[in-house]
Amino acid sequence: MDIIEKIKVQAIKLQKAFNNVRVGIYPSDFGRFNQNMKYYLDSLNITGIYLADATFNSQGYPTFTDMRLFLKNIDVCLIWGRDNLCIDMADYIGRHGNRVELIDLLDRSENFALIHSENEFQIIDYDNLTEKQISIVHDSNIDLICVKKTVDEDLQWETAWRNQIDFIPFDLQLLDNNAAMAYCPECGSVCYTDRSFVVTGNYFGGVVFYLFHCHYDFFVLKKWENLMGIYLPDKEIFIKFRKMRMHFSRPDPDHNYTALIDQFKTYVVYFIEEAIDYLKNDSPKKLQFIVGYQNNLGHHLCNELSAIQRFIDSGDTDIIQSPLLLEHDFYDFKGLFPEILDIDLGRPGADTKRLHTDIFRNSLQQNRLSLFLYTFGQLSNTLAEKLISRSKQKYERKIQQLERFLNAKDSWPILWITIRAGRRRKWINQKEALSYVLNQLYVNYPHIAAVFDGIATAEEYYQQIKLLLNKKIKTYNALHLSLEDTIWWVTSADAFISPIGTGNAFIFLANIPGVFHTNSKFLKEHKFSERNINYYFAPRENWKPCVILPAENEDLSEPDPRLRNYEIDRDALYEMVRKVLGYIERTKTDTEIGHERFENYSA
Repeated sequence: MDIIEKIKVQAIKLQKAFNNVRVGIYPSDFGRFNQNMKYYLDSLNITGIYLADATFNSQGYPTFTDMRLFLKNIDVCLIWGRDNLCIDMADYIGRHGNRVELIDLLDRSENFALIHSENEFQIIDYDNLTEKQISIVHDSNIDLICVKKTVDEDLQWETAWRNQIDFIPFDLQLLDNNAAMAYCPECGSVCYTDRSFVVTGNYFGGVVFYLFHCHYDFFVLKKWENLMGIYLPDKEIFIKFRKMRMHFSRPDPDHNYTALIDQFKTYVVYFIEEAIDYLKNDSPKKLQFIVGYQNNLGHHLCNELSAIQRFIDSGDTDIIQSPLLLEHDFYDFKGLFPEILDIDLGRPGADTKRLHTDIFRNSLQQNRLSLFLYTFGQLSNTLAEKLISRSKQKYERKIQQLERFLNAKDSWPILWITIRAGRRRKWINQKEALSYVLNQLYVNYPHIAAVFDGIATAEEYYQQIKLLLNKKIKTYNALHLSLEDTIWWVTSADAFISPIGTGNAFIFLANIPGVFHTNSKFLKEHKFSERNINYYFAPRENWKPCVILPAENEDLSEPDPRLRNYEIDRDALYEMVRKVLGYIERTKTDTEIGHERFENYSA
């Protein structure tokens, strides 16, 4: 692998440059010093290693825990990344006239760094090429027509979601053939690989580097929902594919891609022997799904867990054995999927840095071909029913609480209302409009009740809405409930009013009709229209019809249209909620009525 050879060249250069001086080591980034790291320094005169924690492995080098004494005995200090102690070292050296030279072995700009390259790192924006980038591509013998072939193996997430496609073509190749496929950026030849490197704990959440080889090594990078680009280590060029991530119109800053590549190289430095053994191992690689990478309740459920359930529903449980479960396990993975007997939990209790480096190393040692499992398909009824059933069984004692809330068997309807707090994509006039709508509905529905959902910081909004409500309207504050409690309460609701967002996962589980609202950008991405009514795409099987109310006014001072705050016409919202309640009343005995007749219903 080109990266390994470059690291070895840099190690030789380092050893030659500092062969006759006293060398000290401070493993600041990793916090430890492993055998592989010692490999790069064997011919140097290592006077000592500074370890803030004396229990860390010194690999046989003299250990110092006193920084001043450590610096007094060396001429050069090789640091592995930078932390606050490195700043203290530099400050101490400057104040005391100490001539110790600090060299960061993990800084690409440092001439002696192990991840240094003689070529300048270049980022090529495939979607927005400049004249300079076109020149770089031409001089590097990269054919953009060939690059496009790999781009076409991806799908814009909007396209995949609109068409409810289970997996993008790149993922399907992995699932069907136990190998990834891409096209050589120079000649367009079809290339296959079963070699992958998992890099988690970064700005992108997690990325898999798939190693291909044709004229040279190249990597295709994939995060959870799409392909990110192609990295050519020999040329130090990264061709990024997408200028837009889900939920954001702004492109990811280039420095985040630079940091990602450096993180990957750093992990190879730490575990170079494991990487070499992995590449030499020609035995079949076992596909390993990675789940728990989404720090988001909605995406974790609808995209990760739904993908697992899809394989279980199809009877293909062999392929999902031994998944790697990362730190985000909101719904009790083991309890939901007893069919999966062997779950890799990484290193329970490990610090964050150790967890992510272990994931990289273990995937190599276990001879894995890794994939961030992600589906764009619908939430299955099976998974939804599992979660609802578990919640109801666990919280049967709370039925009395619900009955007290209703205070009468004829209380109807119960509206699930999501409040959106924060600074972005917020419904500006939600306090006044929600209280108005509920007060108007009370005229025709004197037994109406409302359960208010949202994050805890929405408490102030809830209290202000409550002050404006008719005192006879029953309200329940669900802002501070646990996940299990929230599922229990939302399944007790009849309809909803909610902004579009990942918190809608609870509404998807309950499968109740209602009214979404959002700004114009989100409306365009989430709607389909029939007879002048905007409907939300069906996010789960047998989805009850839900409409989307467009914004009345938007805050144009926000440059990103996806993040703009907005206002909603309260009378339009009231009329639409009335239609939803009319739909419920008219379809109580006919559950097969679909979207095509929805607009005809009114209370």
